[in-house]
Amino acid sequence: MARGMIRQWGGGMDAQFGEQYLINLARLGDERDITASETIFAKSGIKLIEKGTRLDSRHFEHLLRHRLEQPVERSLSIENGVTKDALRNHARALIENDPSPLFRALQTRPSTCAQMLRALNAMTLLEPLAFKLTLARDQLPELYDHSIRIAMLALYLGIEIRLSDQDLCTLALAGLFHDLGLLYIDPQLMAPGRKLDKLERHHLYSHPITAYLILREYPAYHPQVSVTVLEHHERLDGSGYPRGTSGSAINIGTQILMLAEAAGGLLAGGGRLQSAARLTIMLKLNQHRFNRALSRHLIALAATMENSETVLEDAMMAVFQIEMQLALLANAFREWDGTYLACLERAIPDEAPSLLILLNERMDSLRRNLLGAGVEPESAAEMVKEFADDHAIMAELESMMREAIWQLSDILHEARRRWQELNGGDVGTLQLMRQWLENSEQRLAETGN
Repeated sequence: MARGMIRQWGGGMDAQFGEQYLINLARLGDERDITASETIFAKSGIKLIEKGTRLDSRHFEHLLRHRLEQPVERSLSIENGVTKDALRNHARALIENDPSPLFRALQTRPSTCAQMLRALNAMTLLEPLAFKLTLARDQLPELYDHSIRIAMLALYLGIEIRLSDQDLCTLALAGLFHDLGLLYIDPQLMAPGRKLDKLERHHLYSHPITAYLILREYPAYHPQVSVTVLEHHERLDGSGYPRGTSGSAINIGTQILMLAEAAGGLLAGGGRLQSAARLTIMLKLNQHRFNRALSRHLIALAATMENSETVLEDAMMAVFQIEMQLALLANAFREWDGTYLACLERAIPDEAPSLLILLNERMDSLRRNLLGAGVEPESAAEMVKEFADDHAIMAELESMMREAIWQLSDILHEARRRWQELNGGDVGTLQLMRQWLENSEQRLAETGN
C-alpha cells in the first residue's frame, strides 16, 4: 500500500473519530440506547468509560478529547442494530416493491435475486462494522439505502460473470462499506447543486481512504474488501482517485464496484429520461473508463427495463440548454487545442509536462467518444435546429450533453488534483494551462454546471 498516498489524503484524520462522525454518534446516542460493552480506555491507559455505561452526546464529547486504545465501535453495543437479516430484508423489499427500473428488471431474474440474497446471508458482518451501518441507517438513511442498492447491482454483475461464492461475499461487503467514509464528512457537501471549494473537494475525495483506514484494522476485511473500497472511484484510464490506478492494476472486484457505483444513480429512477437510455449513453461516452464486458451486462439489463414514452419537461428550454452546452464544449475544445500547441512550442522536444500530455489525452478521448456517438460540438447546432421538434432525439441529445459536460468537469477536477506535477516547470507553460483551466471552470460555473 502506498503509505505516502494515505498520508497525503488522510493527514490529520483519525479513523476512530472526526468532528462530523462525532456529531452523528452524539445524535444517535441521544436517540437510541448505546451501551459500553467493555471499559473504554485512552491510549495513555486512562479509563474513560466504565463497562455498562449508557452513552449520550456528553460521553462522545468527552471521548473526542482523547486518543482511544481501539476504535470506539469495538466497545459499543446498540439496540436494534443492523444485522445480516436486516440487510437481507431491506434487499428483498427493494426487489419486490421498489419502482425503480433496476429492480423492476431484476424481478424478471428470480434465480439471480435468490443468489444475491444468499450472498448477503453468507458474508461475515463484524459487530463494529454493523454498528457503522446502524449509524448510517439511523442518521443518513439515504446513504444506507444507496449502499444496499450498489451492493446488489455489484452482486448482479458478479453473478453474471460467474464469480465464486466467496468472491460474491467480498463484493457484497465492499458494496455495503464503500461509502462508510462519508460518515466523517459534512452531509452538506453532498447536497445536490452544491459547489465545492478546493478544501471541500479534498474532503470528499478522501472518503475512500477513510473507509480503507477503518477496514484495514480487521483481518476479515483486509486486503480484499478494504482495497476494493479504496479504489471504487478509480477508472481504467487512470483518471480516477485517490491513486490514479489504471488498467490491469485494478482487480475485477473493484472494476465491478466502480461500474456499479457510476451506474447506480442512473438506474435508481427519476430524471427526465428513460433510465435505460441514460445508462446506455453514459457507457458509450465512458468506454475507456470501465470494463466493456461488464458494461455489456448492464446494457443487457437495461434492455429488459420497462419502456416509457420519452418526455421533455420543457422542449424549448431543453433546446436552449443543449445549444448552450454544445457551445461550451466547442469553446473548451478550441481553447484547449490552442493551449496545447502553444505549450508544445515552449517545451523541449520529448519533454512536454506529463500533465499536459495527460490532459490532451483526456480531451481527445472525450471528443472521440462524442464523435463516435454522432455529435461534433463545433457543428452540431444545425442538427439541433433540424431535430428540435423530435422529442426522442432531443431527449437523447440532452442526456448526452449532460454526460459530456460532467466529463469535462471531471477532467478539470483531475487537473486540479494533479496540479502539483507542474511544480518547477516552465512558468509560461504553467500560465497557459492555468488560464485554460480557470476559463473553463468559469464557463461551467456561469452556465450552472
